[in-house]
Amino acid sequence: MPLLAFVVSVIAGLGSLPATGRPPPAVLVLVPDLAWVNAPAGMGGYAKANLTLASARRDATVADAYLTIGKGAPSAAPASGVGAIARAGRGIRLRDWRALQRHDATLHRTGRLGALGDALDRAGRPWLLVADDPRAAAAVANRRGVVHRAASHTVPALEQEVATGAVALVVEVGRPELPTVLRAATKRCVVVVSVSSPAANAHLGVFAASPRCELGNRSVRSPSTHRRGLVTLSDVAPTFLTAAHGPRPRSVIGASVDADTGGSVGALIRADRRAVTGDRVRTDLIYLFAVLSGLGAALMICVSRARAVVAFFLLAIPSASFLMMLFPWWERGLTGAVAVGGGLAALMAVMAAWVGRRDVRLGIGALTATVAAVVAIDAGFGGRLEVDAPFGNSSTGGGRFFGVGNVGFGFLAAGLIVVCALALDQWGRRAVPWVVAALAVGLTLSAGPWFGADVGGLPSGVCCCSSPSTPGGHRAARLTWRAPSGATRRG
Repeated sequence: MPLLAFVVSVIAGLGSLPATGRPPPAVLVLVPDLAWVNAPAGMGGYAKANLTLASARRDATVADAYLTIGKGAPSAAPASGVGAIARAGRGIRLRDWRALQRHDATLHRTGRLGALGDALDRAGRPWLLVADDPRAAAAVANRRGVVHRAASHTVPALEQEVATGAVALVVEVGRPELPTVLRAATKRCVVVVSVSSPAANAHLGVFAASPRCELGNRSVRSPSTHRRGLVTLSDVAPTFLTAAHGPRPRSVIGASVDADTGGSVGALIRADRRAVTGDRVRTDLIYLFAVLSGLGAALMICVSRARAVVAFFLLAIPSASFLMMLFPWWERGLTGAVAVGGGLAALMAVMAAWVGRRDVRLGIGALTATVAAVVAIDAGFGGRLEVDAPFGNSSTGGGRFFGVGNVGFGFLAAGLIVVCALALDQWGRRAVPWVVAALAVGLTLSAGPWFGADVGGLPSGVCCCSSPSTPGGHRAARLTWRAPSGATRRG
């Protein structure tokens, strides 16, 4: 009996179980190279989200995904993969399991390999793995590296054993065979998960749960990402265990997803396109910013009349890099990023030049206050503008999917320091209450767990922002600007 036919027959057997008062079995389907752009049309009625395939390393492999799913936390396989597979009674055993555990310990990530398999074993009812790819055993092996029941077409007796009280069925299947499996499991809770995506995981994968999983037929929200329509590999284990009514291991750091409103396959494809484009152009935009900063510095040194204009444009770039996310620039790739970001920066530079036409400090203060306000206000809404931004958080490979990132915090802290120093220089001690309030609000929005959630930025922010408020310290921040007319102004 071919493996696919065996899978279908097992699922059909699960669907014909008599009513016993026990929870019905759940099915976890692991599919390589699955993205929403090539997913079966029938999955549009499932609860759905994009799946970030980020593991413990940037360039994740299928083996990394299996280990991360089984651990319920980021992991990765060594260069040799998961190693050899041996038969162990009715099941299979990963021979190099101890080596995998040692390698996982070197990653310094919390959690324990085999958490999902242990939880399924503790459920007290049999469960079954059906897979062509032996690496799939890493997703459901227990803490000893053993899968007690692994099916092949040479063991048809397992079909009857599972059909008499299975708690779960874990299936690894290729993308062409996925529609057949889904049709056979229409009466079961089915969770479909990508273990890789096209173009070497440059894309987001698929997370989908059938209506029987009681997650609705729209979008889902993950507590791990705080975002609608984005789930992590670490969330797969707790979500599947919830569907299978199994115990949740303490070592799992992922969370079971919740039903949410909105969401469509088209929206998920657009979000994937934005994430892919953002990753592709991010490095080029960072280099471009560095080159522009260097050229701008040289121009300001050589041409005194260009100092204010160049400074205004460079200071406007950080704000523009986040505000550009309000526009669909990713539809035109790098060209769209340069056009939209550069246009916004030029517009803000012109406005700053108008504000600072009599005093350069006013223009500088306006731009630095703008970047601090943009980051802080966006942090108050969870950092939505930072998602896939040139200097923000990556949906595909980032370790952070919400709140204020490292670069964003740097812009916020620098903006607060400069604008507060200018205020102290202009108004002295009368500005101290306003400076203290601005620093407190900015750091609260950045570090608050309900806002930017950049807890590590709080101590560094306090250290960075304390010097401008020191009595007399503002005098050290004075600079000398020479305007085009030749008049000297402090700034």
